[in-house]
Order: sequence, then structure tokens, then C-alpha cells
Amino acid sequence: GINLIADEFGFVGRPIDYLKWMIPLIKEYSGVHISLHAGESTLADGHVLDSILLGAQRIGHGLSLQHSVRTEKILKERMICIEACLLSNKILGFVPDVEAHPAKEWIRKGLKICLNTDDPGIFDTSLTDEFYYATTAFDLALADIRRIVIESLQSSFMLEKEKAQTIRKLAGKFDKYVTNY
Repeated sequence: GINLIADEFGFVGRPIDYLKWMIPLIKEYSGVHISLHAGESTLADGHVLDSILLGAQRIGHGLSLQHSVRTEKILKERMICIEACLLSNKILGFVPDVEAHPAKEWIRKGLKICLNTDDPGIFDTSLTDEFYYATTAFDLALADIRRIVIESLQSSFMLEKEKAQTIRKLAGKFDKYVTNY
């Protein structure tokens, strides 16, 4: 898979700017999974919808979803995963604090999300940190955490056989832990 990242408001960084060279890429490599950073700001920009139309299977950030119920509905129908980057979005000032991050509502609405660090080297964060903040700020139950972990794996670009095995193994361990908890 490929993950395209650029400043959405820079010279070339809007998802639509990728169109010219992505179409031949998609035609030649039809099985390549695509993730696009889109909607990283809270502006109503249409970048998430453009990313979906370009074939993205994962959307990095998606903060601008608050402006489009239609785009949110499409994400849910197509089971496209939103890569929620809680600490990155807080540090960059896109949300005032983790509690205000829209991922809390995405989870409640049944949208498919995964937690991400965005750039751990710059933001000094880990997946453990992201899960800690999501769990405490969103008051997540164990079932919510399990769902996020499974959806993260389902949305990964692993080979399908490996993905299925990994999900089965992790779900079994998780369920065993919860039973003993």
C-alpha cells in the first residue's frame, strides 16, 4: 500500500492534486491499497470526499468531517477507516484537547477508526499513548477498545491471509484476557 502525505493547503497537497498521476497508477496496480491524509484541519474543504473518490481505503485525520454528514455516511457505508491521530491533532492545535477530538463521536456513530501516532518522532507519542488517551478521554469500554484494535487490523494493508490469522489470534487473546479480567 501507499500512504500519501502532504500539506493539504500547500502548493501540491490536496487529494485532487494527485489525480493526474494516480489514475495511471491505479490502472496498472489495481491491487495497491491507498491511504491519503485528508481533512487534517477543521476547515470545510472537501478533501475527505475527494480522497474517497480517488479510492482511498484509509483517511489520515478526517477532522473536516464535521462539515459533511454525507461524507461521513459514505465512509461508514464503504467501511473506510479514519486514522485518528489524537495527540498530533492536539499538539498542532486542531483540537483544544483530546476530549474534544471528533474520534469520540466517530466511535459512538460506528465509523471505522484506528488510532495512529501520525509522526512519533516529532510528537513523542506511541500507540500505547494514543490508546491511553482515547480510553481515558472517551471513557471507552473494553468492547470499544477491542473493536478499534480489530478494525485497525481489518484496515491494514497486510496480506489477507496474514490479516485473518492475526485478527483471529489477537481476538482470541483479547477475549481470553477479558474473560479472566
